Amino acid sequence: MSEEVRAQSEADTRSRVMRAALEEFYLWGYKGTSTKRIAERAGVNEVTIFRHFGCKSELLRAAAEQAFQELSIPIPGEEYLRLPLRASLSKFIGAYLEMPGGQTDLFTLGMSESFAQPQMAELFKSYAWQNRVNLAEYFRQMHSAGKLRETNFSVLAHIVLSAVYSLVMVKRRAPEKVSRDLKDEEVLACLVNGIACAYGAEPEGGEGEESKDQD
Repeated sequence: MSEEVRAQSEADTRSRVMRAALEEFYLWGYKGTSTKRIAERAGVNEVTIFRHFGCKSELLRAAAEQAFQELSIPIPGEEYLRLPLRASLSKFIGAYLEMPGGQTDLFTLGMSESFAQPQMAELFKSYAWQNRVNLAEYFRQMHSAGKLRETNFSVLAHIVLSAVYSLVMVKRRAPEKVSRDLKDEEVLACLVNGIACAYGAEPEGGEGEESKDQD
């Protein structure tokens, strides 16, 4: 076997182990997951895990780090600035709520394990910080475009993301009768309505027409 083929095989094995590890961590949490079960899911010998990662905590760090790097984060841009305020808010903030299943699992794992696993806390903090930076920058761009009034956009971004993050946790952990009432579209509508009413700088729906009629 050539060195190139061997290296590719090692990389494939490492990737397969990390995917299997995340699936187990999602299901059972860090404490409830064993390297034996990870090895069985990945189709490798348990020794292979320790050869590649050394220990379970390092495997969690490596797997989560790669997964967080692969996450898509909404980026502010011209496409949002061209839309009316409510449509723009719905599209940009809605992107945070439209997390696919695997991303939601990773997010929940990051939240739940951050207290016990410092490496997870750092990874999740970095991801959450970048989200806040991007959202605050989006609000600033909307202000520059004349669509939002001046306010502390970093605080506003923090408030919005706190609502999004708590929604994810509640829907994953709360009883079904509770999570069933927390529909993404209704939460999004409340956030958009609150921002538009409190900070909107452009006329709402029919207000402009009413003003013209009165004139």
